[in-house]
Amino acid sequence: MKLNTIYWSKACIVKIAVIVTLIFGLLAVGPLYFPTSDIAQIEQTQAIIQPAVQNQQKVENEIETYYKAGTYTLDDPLVIQDPYGTAPLTALVIFDTPTSMQISIHIPGKTPLASVDHTFDGFNSHHEIPVYGLYADSLNQVTLIGTDQSGNTSQTVVQLQTEPLPVYLQTIKIIQANPDLYNPGMNFTYLNNKIVFDINGDIRWFSTESTFQAFAKLSDGHYLFTFTVPNEPNNVVMEEDLLGKIYNVYNIPGGVNHDFAELPNGNLLVTTEDPNATTIDDHLIEVDRRTGQILRDFDFKDYLDINRPNEIDALDSDWVHINSVVYDATDQSIIVSCRTQSAVIKFSYPGMQIQWILGPHDNWSAKYQPYLLTPVGDDFEWSWSQHHATIVSENNVNGSEIIDIMLFDNGIYRSFDEATALSGEDSYSRMVRYEINETDRTVRQVWEYGKERGGDLFSISRGSVYLLGNGDYLGTFADIVKDLNGNPSIYQYGGYPVHAEIVEVAPANNQVVFEAQINGIEDYRTFRAGLYDGYSDEYSGLSVKLNDTTQSWEEWLVTVVQQVKGKLGAIGL
Repeated sequence: MKLNTIYWSKACIVKIAVIVTLIFGLLAVGPLYFPTSDIAQIEQTQAIIQPAVQNQQKVENEIETYYKAGTYTLDDPLVIQDPYGTAPLTALVIFDTPTSMQISIHIPGKTPLASVDHTFDGFNSHHEIPVYGLYADSLNQVTLIGTDQSGNTSQTVVQLQTEPLPVYLQTIKIIQANPDLYNPGMNFTYLNNKIVFDINGDIRWFSTESTFQAFAKLSDGHYLFTFTVPNEPNNVVMEEDLLGKIYNVYNIPGGVNHDFAELPNGNLLVTTEDPNATTIDDHLIEVDRRTGQILRDFDFKDYLDINRPNEIDALDSDWVHINSVVYDATDQSIIVSCRTQSAVIKFSYPGMQIQWILGPHDNWSAKYQPYLLTPVGDDFEWSWSQHHATIVSENNVNGSEIIDIMLFDNGIYRSFDEATALSGEDSYSRMVRYEINETDRTVRQVWEYGKERGGDLFSISRGSVYLLGNGDYLGTFADIVKDLNGNPSIYQYGGYPVHAEIVEVAPANNQVVFEAQINGIEDYRTFRAGLYDGYSDEYSGLSVKLNDTTQSWEEWLVTVVQQVKGKLGAIGL
């Protein structure tokens, strides 16, 4: 049986999504960090939170009511498309089996690598099966296969008709795709919109919730992203699954400017800024995953030289521009990409002692000279205005600690001096891998791709590079700008057309395995993953209730008032 009664109009869905975001920033997480500047926002939230809580709870209550009122089997399951109203190419299928069974799902693709297959862990008699990866504007044939502990199987086909894609999701053009060499998985790409597309360029998942720049997969299979709230600087962070079910929301007073990192204890590192300061993109905070409280706040003006001359044309306020952070559990450190400094810097964590600096040696004062990495080997080139520094390998070789770093080298100007700066036509961007000897503080360039294509892939901002499971690299050349004559431009804001290229490269011979061109959808990063990677029943389904929605409106209001009074009292008001 297919349930259609819980659909809303698109306008209503958007309103509810905004409201739900505000609700769970207060309800789901527990005691949040509320600076005094947020009190007015809290008061506005109070006026709309009661009906929003009711609407959010109504969805799961209605599903539960339908389920309890009927008998749903593998042959005749309860099917709810887009249950939370934000992920149109998904569904939830609920049924019971007379004996414990393990369930597998198959969604046929237009080609073999576009198919979706997953087997859910464990043998159960009650099943809540999320369906990810439907085709838009299609009658999808979804096969569910049940296998009992004796190996006997039975199956059913669920037919799911979907609507066309929204007009703002334009066509993805596949330049080339080699199915024999392509690393399996879907392409998760995002900036203002979150989409997932397959090897053929077909969009297989998208969210109607607006975001900006930050979207990350967590170890429990959930996804973390910034949720755009009107008049707020990306300060709402949502934790959801691909169905759109909300698990947690975090309030970040300074907004999230680029990136998150998950610590081994589950806490989050977030790149942000001080909303009351005159500088931007220069703070890193640690957020308690359980409570939403800010445990640590690192101001990079305390660790780096704000007066160091850096990227040409950079605003004085944007002196460091932290755009990525990664945690290294092997030695409790973090590696931070600082775009306008053209530097990737390793710090101890949480001590924040500099370990090394990867970047051009220009303009560093004597205090920082001992930390600068010395280039060795042939064909070495520094990165400029880079993005997305990640760790790809670590080894101990003859007593020396060796770490390999991948990053996306945008190559803006390739100089701090206007007299030697490259023009747009002479510029190029690269995926580049560096081998760092942390003991000797030397760095060797071991691989690159992009320079040979010159201005065709020159990306003036954003970008990423990921190491794939088969050893290939997946790069996002995110902001390729051409002037009206079709020449590469270094200027982003001139009304010139912008597009992105997603490129998978085999490093042995720099063969392009896959290349997609995205027009009309701004891009930031693209990673490759399976739609069910990391999925666990422990963290999903209706069995996980919405956090603390059982609390009455009156109880909630008393709690919030007490929290606000406590904050005001703590600062003497």
